Amino acid sequence: MLNFDLNAYVKLLKIVHNKINLCFCRMLFFSSCGNRPSLETASMTGQERKILHQWAPFSTHCPHGLHYDRDTNRLYWTDGGFDLAYYLTVSSKIVS
Repeated sequence: MLNFDLNAYVKLLKIVHNKINLCFCRMLFFSSCGNRPSLETASMTGQERKILHQWAPFSTHCPHGLHYDRDTNRLYWTDGGFDLAYYLTVSSKIVS
């Protein structure tokens, strides 16, 4: 029989709940590295797709490694084209 500590389990669930961003904010964040690199968002069903930021055509930017911090409302990413890290504040004003 396992020695099960319910209080420790509940504490762990609270920590995990605070760290999982996509499931609880009900938004997806994704990037594109094609002819026109972009950062985009959509609902969990893939609807309501919006462009957060889009670079010039044939730009050398390649955003990846996305992380959304809902406490600061910032979307962080690294850029493979420049080996740098960036962020933008996600607001109600979204470029479409």
